[in-house]
Amino acid sequence: MAFKAGHKKLGGRQKGTPNKRGRSIDELRDLAEARGCDPFEIYIEIAMASGPRADQSLRLAAAKEIAKYVLPPTPSAVQISGPNGQPIQTEVEASEELKEYLALLKTIIDTKVNERKG
Repeated sequence: MAFKAGHKKLGGRQKGTPNKRGRSIDELRDLAEARGCDPFEIYIEIAMASGPRADQSLRLAAAKEIAKYVLPPTPSAVQISGPNGQPIQTEVEASEELKEYLALLKTIIDTKVNERKG
């Protein structure tokens, strides 16, 4: 049987009840604070470890985590434009040899086009 419009809420979670995941994160944060544990300091210690027993892949992973909080995020795309957002204007000066080659190529193409027409 369907509920009628405007019925009183029945069952379910009470308003303001945290979900299990949120509660466990809060509990872990409280536990770390109570024990004086700073995860960021642990990452720094791992990243700065040295000597023959230092795991390089672990050091790199720790450095990556630190970088997320220390460095600004890099943009996914960088747009480069000219003045006032206009396209960048470029000018290329062709050598005399290239100009002669292009003129010869144009002559050949024009000849072929005229042969097909005629």
